Amino acid sequence: MNRDCPEDHPSTSLGGTATDKANGNNTDSPSAKPVEIKETLGEHVRNFCSRRTAIERVLLVLLLLAVFALLVGLVVLIAIKRSIERVDEMTATTIIANMDLSADPCQDFYQYSCGGWTQRNPIPDDRPSWTIHDSISDEVLDVCNKLLNATPSASESEAVLKTKEIYATCMDEERIISDGAQPLLGFLSATCQWFPHSAFRGDTSDFTIFYSEIMLALDCGGPLFTILNIASEIKIMPPMPTSWTSMDFPEDLERDIINETISAMYPDISPDRVDRLSRNIANFMEKINSLRCTSREWSSTSISEMQVLMPQIDWTILIDRVFPDGSRDIPISILCKSQFEGLQQLLSNTSAGIFGDALVWFFIRSMLPIMRVHSQLGDLEGIIQTASESAYPRDVYCTHQMMNYMQDSVAAMFIDQYFDTNLLEEASRLFAEIRVTFKHLIELSEWLDGTSKDYLLNKIDETILDLAPPQYMFDLVALDKEFDSLKVSDKFISNLLSAKRLFSLRTLAGKLIMNLGIIRMFFSAGYIAGSSTVIIPLGTLLRPGLTTSMIRPLLYSGIGDTIAHEFTHTLDLPDSFDVNQLLQNRSEKVLTEFKETFEADGVSWSPKTQQENRADISAIQISYLAYRNYSKGDYMLPNLNVTSNQLFFINFAQMMCGHRRNGSSRRSAKHRVNIPLRNMEGFARAYSCPPTSSMNPPEKLLFWGDSPGEE
Repeated sequence: MNRDCPEDHPSTSLGGTATDKANGNNTDSPSAKPVEIKETLGEHVRNFCSRRTAIERVLLVLLLLAVFALLVGLVVLIAIKRSIERVDEMTATTIIANMDLSADPCQDFYQYSCGGWTQRNPIPDDRPSWTIHDSISDEVLDVCNKLLNATPSASESEAVLKTKEIYATCMDEERIISDGAQPLLGFLSATCQWFPHSAFRGDTSDFTIFYSEIMLALDCGGPLFTILNIASEIKIMPPMPTSWTSMDFPEDLERDIINETISAMYPDISPDRVDRLSRNIANFMEKINSLRCTSREWSSTSISEMQVLMPQIDWTILIDRVFPDGSRDIPISILCKSQFEGLQQLLSNTSAGIFGDALVWFFIRSMLPIMRVHSQLGDLEGIIQTASESAYPRDVYCTHQMMNYMQDSVAAMFIDQYFDTNLLEEASRLFAEIRVTFKHLIELSEWLDGTSKDYLLNKIDETILDLAPPQYMFDLVALDKEFDSLKVSDKFISNLLSAKRLFSLRTLAGKLIMNLGIIRMFFSAGYIAGSSTVIIPLGTLLRPGLTTSMIRPLLYSGIGDTIAHEFTHTLDLPDSFDVNQLLQNRSEKVLTEFKETFEADGVSWSPKTQQENRADISAIQISYLAYRNYSKGDYMLPNLNVTSNQLFFINFAQMMCGHRRNGSSRRSAKHRVNIPLRNMEGFARAYSCPPTSSMNPPEKLLFWGDSPGEE
């Protein structure tokens, strides 16, 4: 029987089954209902797939995966969009809160932009002024304090865990008091074989090792000279005037502090011996501070020449110790050679014992603010604390120490929690656009001759951007490697000395920029002339309100204006440069209103003040032109009914919100905002200011170009 033929299967004939007919079910009737076959979803899918070819089944799976990926992508996009909206809402809320909407922007734009902020932020009683930068600094400090106090996690990097350990030892005041001076004495004993006092007999190599360790423990700022690494060149500078005498303590108490500190640290020394020690140290300090620089010029030198100039130091040993990667062959420059010559004569006429005692005291004195030294002078501890960390709560003081000497680790924690790495790319893009715009404005300025233009254009081309977060901050393995040599104990002073030493070595290796520390990572931007570098710190990238809005008007008037300001400092040239006279003439012409208003406020008009105001008025012109040239389209923030151009100027002003007491040396924020903007046609057009208004005078003058007020 052929099983595939329907006629061999009566039960499947088109006329119905025999059973149907026997039961009177007429399946041929038009009104008859078809048999309902019930099938589960799984069976349906299996049956459907079984009728598909292998290729069709593969294509079906791919289609389903694509649909799933599309749905996931839509969910992610919606989440990202909502996240951006929340950031923009936060940004808008901050901007609106800072404004005084009752003020007329065409009469006093500063009040219109910053009136709300000044009302909410009175000047603290102990401050001569208060600005939005100070407020943001406090906010960043509070954030870092919370990060350091957070419970350590096994998932955190080794560098972060070390930082939290050191912070914990800083907070353990009972242990610090119990340890007293012992950690410091242990450091001195381990560092110099001739310690304690008066055992030094002038051994050059032994002294050099000690001096190098003091210098590393004091941020490269030794008592005889400071060494820095700037643009792959060793810079040697003499000590600042009064660096040996009391800058923190009342002058008439210096001898008492020396006496009481030595007595407390060395209880076995007789009072007569203590008195002689303190008198010899004070006399040496007075002599070394009488030395002055007759000509602040840099001179090229070498290790062999430095050996002749200051034979008390073995310069080969010193360079090898503070530059462990080897720097004997890189250029060396010395500042104020005449002061070093006077220093050499003083050292030659001073006994080795007195010299050694004075150096030990210099180091001890610099560490007094972090020690708890018990003494018979009742208010000694109060004097020391008043001059140092007592102005801050203990946790704030300890946070400052970590932000200074473990700055990369603290910044890495901060970045992980609050930072959008896209801002680094944005800042680099803005830097390139600002450079092109700046060069364009120089070329348009007919008051510059061809030679001067070429010189300035080359200076701008040489300038580089240094964004505060190095790349290793985003790589836990690389970050740990930076701090691998740091050993942590249960003694805060020992930990701090180790952290300061590593900080100095990394600075001398060119990984950090000396004296910026916490500033470089979080607060003020800067321009380093020696390396032609514009530095943009984290705080500048996270304004306003520590948000990371990518709205174009905010980027150009915030990060862009900051870059342009620091770029303009490439014009701060020595008087010997011919182009400097042209810049000086232009500055005097353009900055007349600045000078008059600042002097009326009691702010002295120094060359430094002129340079900063020149940078202000130049930067807003550069950044606004870059914004108009490179940013297309309208950008709005929720609940803020202003145009994109208006938003640019509002954010520019709010970057400078602040107020000052009479007599403060800080520049007036109101003048820094209103004077540049009232000289810009672009501002007047953005707000449709009438010709009679304060912010739209008939005569305008910008720094660049020859069409006053035109962008």
